Amino acid sequence: MANQFGATAAKDAFVVAGNLPTIFGGLVAGALVASFIPVFISVREQEGEGVAWALFSRVFSLMAVVMGLGYLLMWFFASQVVTFMAPGLAGETALLATQLSRFMVPLVLISTFLGLFTAVLNAYQHFLLPRLAEQLNNIFLIAAVLLLASRLGIVSLIVGSLGASFIQLLLVGGVLLKRKPFLRLDFGWRDRHLGRVFRLMVPMLIGGSVGTLNMIVDRTVASFLPVSSISALDYAAKIIAIPSAMFIGNLATAIYPTLALYWARKEPDNFRRSLGKGLYAVWYVILPAAAGLIFLGKPIISVVFQTGAFTAEATALTASVLLFYALGLFASAGAGLLSNAFVILGDAVTPTWLGIAALLANINLNLLLAGPLGLGAPGLALATSIVGTLNFLALLYFLQRRVGAGTFRDLVRPVAKVALASLIMGGASWGLWQLISTFLHPDGYWLRLVLVLAVVLVAVTLYAGLSVLLKIEEFQRYKGYLDRILVLLRRKPAATG
Repeated sequence: MANQFGATAAKDAFVVAGNLPTIFGGLVAGALVASFIPVFISVREQEGEGVAWALFSRVFSLMAVVMGLGYLLMWFFASQVVTFMAPGLAGETALLATQLSRFMVPLVLISTFLGLFTAVLNAYQHFLLPRLAEQLNNIFLIAAVLLLASRLGIVSLIVGSLGASFIQLLLVGGVLLKRKPFLRLDFGWRDRHLGRVFRLMVPMLIGGSVGTLNMIVDRTVASFLPVSSISALDYAAKIIAIPSAMFIGNLATAIYPTLALYWARKEPDNFRRSLGKGLYAVWYVILPAAAGLIFLGKPIISVVFQTGAFTAEATALTASVLLFYALGLFASAGAGLLSNAFVILGDAVTPTWLGIAALLANINLNLLLAGPLGLGAPGLALATSIVGTLNFLALLYFLQRRVGAGTFRDLVRPVAKVALASLIMGGASWGLWQLISTFLHPDGYWLRLVLVLAVVLVAVTLYAGLSVLLKIEEFQRYKGYLDRILVLLRRKPAATG
C-alpha cells in the first residue's frame, strides 16, 4: 500500500472513508462481543446450552434488523458524515472519501455478524480459527494491490477488504454452525437475558466509542494539517498494531472467557490471579516492543514503507508519530485488559465515564499540541499517549478498589525488571544502529533491510539474556514454549520414518 499510494491525498481519503465501518461496524461489534460473552457463558453454565443459544438467536436477529437500517442511513448520509469527520479535506479529496465510504458500508453488516460468531467460538474456548481467518484480510489486500491497483487505483483496497471480510464470515460462521447448528431467526426480544446483554452493551458502546472517537478527533484535527498527516497517523498506527494484534489482542481474547468463568463460579482469588498474570504476560512483550519502536522507529519505518510513492519525508514524519504512539503502548495494553475485567464484574459504567473524560482531555491536548505548540501530527500521537496513560492509571485505581490491590502490588517488582531490561535493550540497539549508519551508510533498501533485521535480532537476544540475568520469571514460560516446539520438531522425522 505504501509503495503504490504513499502518504498522499488519495490515501488520506481512504483512511477517512474507513471511519464509517470502524465506527458503526467495528465499534458496535466490539461492544456486542464484550457484553455478550459473559452473559452467554453465565446462561450456559446456569440454565443450559439450549437457553444460551436461544439468546444468541435473538441477539443475531435483532442486530440484523438494526444494522440493516444503519446500512441504509450510512449510504444516504455518507457525504455529511465525511464532512463532519474531516472538515479540513479539500474538495476533490472529500468527494473521493465520500465515494469510497459508500463502497465500504457493507463492512458494517459483515463485521457485526463476524464478531458475533467469533464471540461464541471464544466462549467455547476456540480461538485459533478466528485468528487464522483474520489473516485473510492481509492476503486479500496484498493481492488487490498487486493485481488491481494499476487499473482500479485506491478502490482496489476496498475490493480486497470486502472480499476478505466476506470469506471470513463464511469460514467462521460455517464452522460454528456446523458444530453447533442451533442458530435460527428469533424475534422474541422480550427476554431478560437479552436485556442483560444490552444493559452491558450500552455503556460498553459509549465507553468503547471513546477510543474510536479519539481516533476520529485525531484525524479531524489532522485534516487541517498538511497533506499526508492523516496517512502518517495511519501508517504509524499500523506499526503499533503489530505487537498489539500479536500479543495484546490474542491474550485478551484468550483470558476473557477464563476470567468470566471464574467470576461466574464466584472464584475471586482465581480471577485476581489470572488478571495479574495476564498483565504481566502482556507487559513482558509490550515493553521491549515499545522500546524497540522508540529507539529504532526511523530505520524500521524506512524498511517497512519507504519504497515507490512513500518518500524519505514521509518516513521522517511517520517515524516521529510512531515514537509518540509507542510511549503509550504499555498503557493501551493494560487498559484493554482492565476494561474487560470491569465488564465481567458487571460494571461497564466506570470505564465509560473514565473514557469520556479521556476523550475530552484528548480533544484539548490535540488542539494545544498540534496548534499553538506547533507539533503537528506527532503532537496528536503524543496527546493520545498522555491521555491513554492517565486513563490506564484511573482504571487500575478503581479496579483495585473493587477486587483488592494485593495482586497488582505483587507486579511492581517483576514489571520494574522488565522495564529495566527493555530500556537497556533499546539504548543498546540505538547505539548499534548509529555505529552501522556511520560506517556502513545503508542507503540501499536491501542492505538496510538486512542490517535492521540484524539489529533487531541482536536486541531480542540481548533482552533474553537480560531476562536470565535479572531472573525474570516470564522468560521461563516462553522458553518452555520454545522447548516444546523443539521437542516436536525432533520427533517428527522419527515418526515419519
